[in-house]
Amino acid sequence: MQGWFRRRRLRPALVMAGVFALVAMTGNGSVHAQETVAYSLSQLPRPPEVRLGAERTFITLGPFRGQMSAGFGVVYDDNANLTSSGAQSEIRVSESLGLDLRWILTYINQIRFQLGATLTEVAGPSGTQALQFAIQPGSNAELRLFAGDFLIRLYDYLAVIDNPAQDPALANQSAINELTNDAGLAVDWDLSPFILTGRFDYSYSTNLSSTSSTSTSTSTSGFSSTTGDRSSIRPGFDAGYALSPQMTTGLTVQYSHSTGSTGANPTLSTAVSGPNEIDAFTIGAFLRGHLTRAISIDLSGGVYPYTNAPGATGVPFYISLNVTHQVNRFLQYTASFTRDLEFSIGSDVTKNNNFTLGARVGLSRDLSLATGGFVNFGTVVTGNFPGDYVQYGFDIGLNWALSRKITASLGYGLIVRDADQGNYRQNRVELGVNYKF
Repeated sequence: MQGWFRRRRLRPALVMAGVFALVAMTGNGSVHAQETVAYSLSQLPRPPEVRLGAERTFITLGPFRGQMSAGFGVVYDDNANLTSSGAQSEIRVSESLGLDLRWILTYINQIRFQLGATLTEVAGPSGTQALQFAIQPGSNAELRLFAGDFLIRLYDYLAVIDNPAQDPALANQSAINELTNDAGLAVDWDLSPFILTGRFDYSYSTNLSSTSSTSTSTSTSGFSSTTGDRSSIRPGFDAGYALSPQMTTGLTVQYSHSTGSTGANPTLSTAVSGPNEIDAFTIGAFLRGHLTRAISIDLSGGVYPYTNAPGATGVPFYISLNVTHQVNRFLQYTASFTRDLEFSIGSDVTKNNNFTLGARVGLSRDLSLATGGFVNFGTVVTGNFPGDYVQYGFDIGLNWALSRKITASLGYGLIVRDADQGNYRQNRVELGVNYKF
């Protein structure tokens, strides 16, 4: 994925098994809910190919076969509305479901369906949305067809984000319910050692509903629901070169056109509205693959020769780096850094720099420790709380394999936002149980 306006994903150090190894904890504020103008679904990290029969089939639905997991979790936090004063606590009880299904059409052609969904009942302060529903980013349906030297991919990604802490531009809210539906087509032409890719993506995002703080402080007085829509089209082209079977480099170009309504609330005196149309043209390069059997890297960067996005002065640039190192069978760590100009709600824009570091340590055969931290700093250019901000936090959790199918987890998390406007601090304690069928 290239670009300033890029969809953030679950921090890999804290979700080692991926989104579909579902643990029923929904309070993690470090999961990002923003999207970049140059973001492209066809550039998402592809899940590892699994040979038919390599994994046990736990569920059969018509022609689909695959795996299913279910979870139950309880989360307590001490600042439900993410406010700077008058914080009130809440308890969140959640039930989650994870699916990973495949329809093997032929030996190399398949349809894949992945879903991570969570239903949460909330006991919190007055005005809090009592029932919340989330679909984890990465939930998708994909058709993969090989025709000679061509790989054709049709895909549709769906996500519903409910936690406002996942968007560093927001504060004084207890839920955002942001739905994003992304669909696209990509065609890879294998001219070994060259790979040419043409792609076209369409993205639609809307705020289903939101709840806000009832604080009477000066900075939040009169604040009501945050809403906003956005649709984007993104044609692009990649030219890759295989340095080795495990490493690819190349160039990428992309055009993006986004239209929508601003998410800034006109009743809030501090709000700054953004434009309804944003265009961008990017040129960049990438390097991704395995440096060694234990170290993988995903590096991309480039410039915007043209964009009318607010805050993009001069010739803006983007950069993204993610490194994962499996030190041994007991220790794995992941580090990443991104510099982006991102959409928030609707067409609101945020300048963003994000650094994450996480590790997973195997303490014994059945017990593991996962921990990670992040620092996200930048400027809200348009939105309800314009100005500079720093958002940071960490998570630490123990995972205990009670059996081959049942895993229990206990965790603590902290997230803090220091900004010109919209400060908050939230502590979380999480308990979850996950069952893999």
